[in-house]
Amino acid sequence: MKHKFRLLASDRRFALMIQAVHVVGTEYRYGGRSPEAGFDCSGLIAHVFERARNRPYSHVGIYLGGGHFIHAPRSGARRLEPPPAGF
Repeated sequence: MKHKFRLLASDRRFALMIQAVHVVGTEYRYGGRSPEAGFDCSGLIAHVFERARNRPYSHVGIYLGGGHFIHAPRSGARRLEPPPAGF
């Protein structure tokens, strides 16, 4: 069963990589969330994950390891918390 999990994780990484490569060269635009309008950093990440996973993706954070996740859940707020359920 361990081998099957690795294959599935590898497939997910490959899907993310393919979606990211497809938008290389897209113009930077603050607040942008599409190849047509341009991307900012979080817009690019959301677009790639939405396309690779076929579901909406609206939040970006960084897993620091050791059960710590840092994110900004709203304007002006930054938090260090346990990762979200299902992470």
